[in-house]
Amino acid sequence: MGIFLETVKKIVIKALITLEKKLIIPCKIQYFAIDSAIVEEVIYDKNTHGFTSCVLFCHYNKHGLILEQVKELCLFFQSQRIDVIFVTTKVSSEARLWLEKNLSALIIRKNFGRDFGAWKDSISFLKKRALFSNCSQLYLINDSILLLENNLRNGHFQAEFVDDNNSDMIGLTESWQKAYHLQSYCLKFNQKVTQSECFSNYWDNYYLINSRRFSIENGEIGLTQMVLKNGYKLKSLYPLSDILKTENLERFLSIVEDLPLPEFSETRERLFDELFLLDFNDINPSHRLWPLIVLAGCPVLKRDLIEKNPDGLLSMKYFMYFMEKFIDNDQTKELLQSSLLHIKYQSL
Repeated sequence: MGIFLETVKKIVIKALITLEKKLIIPCKIQYFAIDSAIVEEVIYDKNTHGFTSCVLFCHYNKHGLILEQVKELCLFFQSQRIDVIFVTTKVSSEARLWLEKNLSALIIRKNFGRDFGAWKDSISFLKKRALFSNCSQLYLINDSILLLENNLRNGHFQAEFVDDNNSDMIGLTESWQKAYHLQSYCLKFNQKVTQSECFSNYWDNYYLINSRRFSIENGEIGLTQMVLKNGYKLKSLYPLSDILKTENLERFLSIVEDLPLPEFSETRERLFDELFLLDFNDINPSHRLWPLIVLAGCPVLKRDLIEKNPDGLLSMKYFMYFMEKFIDNDQTKELLQSSLLHIKYQSL
């Protein structure tokens, strides 16, 4: 039976590779749903709080380095007596020493399955060590974010995210792109969800596939839709209704009016159009609405917005002028300025 299954697996993998070559479909599979990509795991006993609340923090850096921003966010949760399980593909010797000193556990795994693959392996790690049933609050966070320290400490994130023990599933921002979902860079689940059969089945049947499309459709969207279909209640910490509140719009207009531009500059009109001429079924709110998200108090921004500006937003040309009001940390400012050097904007 084992030989037969291995043969079937090889045939399926070969077929998918052929599809990818002929149809340009990114569907490489090296691991099936029953497999794990973990190569090393350790618990730092002196730093644990019993794993009654856990952050599964997905990290990637090709040099194995940990940015100061990532460290600060991990330490924020660890200081709340929430055990941070750091899941990565590579760590430098210096980074490993920092992890051992400050966090609760480390998982090193092969770079396969993207962030949802990392979270799948992390949940298996907890179950294997009989820790999952103790975990009343489970956080899924990845390092695709830029931390806004001032907003992290404004109290709303603490009260409505960290201290909320009643909501079944919480995300920072919501999206209607393709289908309704909570964006997956920062999620939280209560024990009612995590100990459910549907939650367990979802992760047991999740394939480790290196495809961004698969991760979005079956990971980000699929997870939200699964939770909804099973009758659980979702909460977005910064829903579109709050992001688009009058006071946020007025503050944004005020900042735009203060930009050092000619009085009748077409740029102002373009900046307004980027925010107000929208089809919410066709935008990524964490990109397109970034100024309003910051004004609403969200403690993070998506890093690919700053590093790549995939939608070519003109507003990113004035990012540092805008963020001067929200960032005090000089190191964060330097990180932003170096990232912004390479991005492109749509021409006027």
